[in-house]
Amino acid sequence: PRWGKMVAPGIYGPNHQHFFNFRLDMSIDGAGNSVYEVDSVPEPDPALNPHRNAWITKDTLVASEAEGARDWNWSTGRYWKVANP
Repeated sequence: PRWGKMVAPGIYGPNHQHFFNFRLDMSIDGAGNSVYEVDSVPEPDPALNPHRNAWITKDTLVASEAEGARDWNWSTGRYWKVANP
């Protein structure tokens, strides 16, 4: 089918999207919270990834509110996590 995929015999999964919006209070557990941008990237070590199908997650600290305006990256499945060390 043009607008979806057959996910099993007799079961059609139509193309669809989900959109989520959030306003977060980053001080909920105190001022020591950190926000990390997490991307899924290929495992860089060829010895650990001989078939080039293994991936790892790479955490990048969002260091300031000025850096906080971020874009979602379709190719890495980007998401964000909030941590309170």
